[in-house]
Amino acid sequence: MQLSENTRGALFMSANMLAFVVNDAFMKFLFIDISIYQAIFLRGIITIPMLFMIVLYRKQISFAISHRDWKFVWLRVAGEVGAAIFFL
Repeated sequence: MQLSENTRGALFMSANMLAFVVNDAFMKFLFIDISIYQAIFLRGIITIPMLFMIVLYRKQISFAISHRDWKFVWLRVAGEVGAAIFFL
């Protein structure tokens, strides 16, 4: 059965919402025993290998960022760290 683009998009959105809910539940469960920084570190240790496998599978490991854009990269990193701390 061939799925339409809208159906595939809806399935991907549902799968991502499920992943978000599961991640949030696990993080809340972990906060009972460990600090927020340990939980963020643990989440990163689990997530990085999965993302690396996706990058290898899609053959998109190389990238080029101009020197002009590095300030935006670091601004995004700071925003992500702040969002992780304030959200959790």
